[in-house]
Amino acid sequence: MAIIEAISSKANLKKIIKYVTQDKKTNINLVTGKDCLAESCLEEMLYTKNLYHKNSGRQYIHIIQSFAPTDNLSVEQVHNTGIKLAEKFNEFQVLVATHIDKEHLHNHLIINSVSFENGYKIQISKKDLQELKDYSDKLCLEIGASVIPKKEKTQYIKRNEYRVAEKGKSWKFKLINAIDLSLSESVCKEDFIKSMNKLGYQVNWTDTRKYITYTTLEGYKCRDSKLYDKKYSKGEMENEFRRIKEEQSDSKRKSSSSINSKDGLLSSRSICAKGFIPKGTSNSRRYNRNEKEMARFTGKFIKGQYENERRYEETISTRNGKSILQNETRIEGNRRRTEREDFKNKMENGISNILGGIATISNMVSNPQINTRPKRKIRSYRNLSKRAMREYAIRQANASIFKWEEDEEEI
Repeated sequence: MAIIEAISSKANLKKIIKYVTQDKKTNINLVTGKDCLAESCLEEMLYTKNLYHKNSGRQYIHIIQSFAPTDNLSVEQVHNTGIKLAEKFNEFQVLVATHIDKEHLHNHLIINSVSFENGYKIQISKKDLQELKDYSDKLCLEIGASVIPKKEKTQYIKRNEYRVAEKGKSWKFKLINAIDLSLSESVCKEDFIKSMNKLGYQVNWTDTRKYITYTTLEGYKCRDSKLYDKKYSKGEMENEFRRIKEEQSDSKRKSSSSINSKDGLLSSRSICAKGFIPKGTSNSRRYNRNEKEMARFTGKFIKGQYENERRYEETISTRNGKSILQNETRIEGNRRRTEREDFKNKMENGISNILGGIATISNMVSNPQINTRPKRKIRSYRNLSKRAMREYAIRQANASIFKWEEDEEEI
């Protein structure tokens, strides 16, 4: 998180420049002058003062711009941000030095109190300082650095408070946590004070005082206006408790109105029922006629309801029956199709086997190796007819090797 703070120092201009530029805190690459040279910034600032005869009074403005270690920024990014912040001071000489000796990187800005343009002295009000902080936040967001959340009145947490809170040792942040816990468990001011007392805090909350004063376990006293958020103020907390009370009263009113409405409904029903109670002969006739009409209407309603239910059941059964028949037809068709395909495959396999056997026989009969045998070995077959040779070839078709030597006659 970037923090901007204006430092009030009693050191003269020469000492403060020597402090921010010492070698153990920075190096020559991290010292830059705006409208002046870093090596001769002291002489140039003094020359401006002598030129306009403004050697007395405040000599400089010292501003520190600090960054959180968790931002993971490079040294160059921090230094460039300090230079951009120095450009905010028009017509004034500024020395920017980035210190790297601590865990958190920070820039020191030394601004000459006398303008080199017109000799006027620098004037920084609270509004100007706030604008400078806003501009610093804008620069930090551009490089991905975090910024401190603003408060309602003082706008920023002080630098020392932030350092203590970062270490987890801030009694003020512990007080805020205790207030949040007590607010979540309380519905009125008395409950809140009792809850805070249980946690060890004393609460001075009276109608005659403008602020609520808290006393911590360590003995520190703190007003509600110092707790960084407007919701902890006396007026906001009173408004919150008032809102809770109104919500509770509204809920009670709704519950009572619901009970009254139920009672009124029951009473109206009883009044209506009295109209059906027979009183004398004329009333008994009216009652009988109303009763007959009601019975006829009830019978028609029951009959219509029964017919609707029966029609619905018939529709459902018809749909189910149709779906079952369709499924059975689909299954039977698939079974027949499968049987036809199996039969077709068997026929094709049988035909392919027969054709394969015929092709094997024809190949063996017309085998050119027969003619390559020595003439003396096949002389005995010259006297055989073609039919006899074909029959012999068919008998030997299943043999793995066709051996002619076995049937040859010895010469």
